Amino acid sequence: MALQSLLLFLSLLAAPPTLWRFPDENADALRAAVAAAKLPDQLVTAGDIDAFLKSAKAPPTLGCLADQGTCTDADRAMLQTLGVAGRMEATATVEEKGAHVLFLFTPIEPGASERTLRGDGPTVEAAVAAALANMSGQASVVVDADPPDVALTIDGKPLGTGKGPFYIPPGEHVIGATKLDRVPGEVSIKVAAGDRAEVRFRLPQTETRIRLDFSPPDAKVKIDQEPFCEAPGLYAIAPGHHVLRFEAPGHKPEERVVDVEAGTTAELQVEMRNTEGSFWTRLKERHPDVGHHPFYARAGLRTALVLEGTVEEGKSGHHVSKSTEDYELAGVDLGVGWRGRWVTADLGVGYLGGGDLTEAEVGGSRGYMDEMRRLAIRPSVGTHLVFWRFEPYLNLGAAINFESFVADKFLEVEARARKPADLDSTRVAFNTELGLRVQANDHFEAGFGGALEVGPEQRTVVAFLLQAGYCFALGSP
Repeated sequence: MALQSLLLFLSLLAAPPTLWRFPDENADALRAAVAAAKLPDQLVTAGDIDAFLKSAKAPPTLGCLADQGTCTDADRAMLQTLGVAGRMEATATVEEKGAHVLFLFTPIEPGASERTLRGDGPTVEAAVAAALANMSGQASVVVDADPPDVALTIDGKPLGTGKGPFYIPPGEHVIGATKLDRVPGEVSIKVAAGDRAEVRFRLPQTETRIRLDFSPPDAKVKIDQEPFCEAPGLYAIAPGHHVLRFEAPGHKPEERVVDVEAGTTAELQVEMRNTEGSFWTRLKERHPDVGHHPFYARAGLRTALVLEGTVEEGKSGHHVSKSTEDYELAGVDLGVGWRGRWVTADLGVGYLGGGDLTEAEVGGSRGYMDEMRRLAIRPSVGTHLVFWRFEPYLNLGAAINFESFVADKFLEVEARARKPADLDSTRVAFNTELGLRVQANDHFEAGFGGALEVGPEQRTVVAFLLQAGYCFALGSP
């Protein structure tokens, strides 16, 4: 019965034209959408209706409109007089979620049933297209796909891309979805005329992968105790449970457990903790720059305080027996040396000057020492320790001092003033030096230290020095 009614309805539309009316506030949008469908022999726009009325001819009989008859349905009788198949009233409801269209068809045959057609869509145009598909006996299918840009087929033939709706003939069909690097999918549907089917595709990747992002980027990665990769990126991986281990010099190893489903892409981010970030942790290890080149040449500044004490230098009236004041010297210091794992050897040469009018006992009376100069040679051996880039050291050796100064008396009577005398002497003392060097890289270092010179015929000397050095290896290019 439903099929016969549909065939009757289609035959009515295929015969004389249908008169369309758009009675609600959405008339313009509905008229434009129906006109765009270009239905054959349909009156859609006002111009179409005017052209039809100008060409219409009066029927040979007016039927119930004649005086001799009584009309039971004047509306249908008028439509029959105009020579149309019937009247179609189109109305629409527009909401935020979409549009709903209702077509109400009234055929001209007295007593024939009205036909109702409905269509839904995101816009008025889509809803009109759905209703017209129902009117023409088609069905529709809407697709929800992940990823959304899959290629769709129907019964092996191209259907399109996107969500749809796609209008298809009623009956049984196979809807397929394909995309590069994805597992294809198929869904079987059965639709009647005017039905809408909804199908969903979730196409997994053809390869199971894992995307790794780790820091530092040169870390080495193992998976299940086997080498895996050495740089961040996207890698194929077997589905299932895995343990990944990240290792890098100067960083604490990290382990992560992942469960990867077949056909998916897992993502993992790892930031390894820098064990060198702690100053105290760094001190526990020797940096490879220290001692990379065993020989060094150094230069620096040295200040010295020569304490008061026995001098016993000079002859007759210019004999200096004792310095009664401390005097200060300053100058430069040069040296070369070698460092082994624990032992060091150093040879230094320094020149100091100063000592402005230091009081002394000269010629058995009160006098002074002035213009003090010292040239020192300091051979020594020692030891050192290394804490990361820091190198405390202790050197023990001799200090051979070639000393020169001016000596004279303080005379109460100026007329008895005598010419000062230049005195030279050589003194040997025991020298000890304690300091700290810092290795900037494998070639350059800097440091500071303090030194103490003592001897049986040597006034005690306390010195402070700043130095910088260049490290090298003999025989290297």
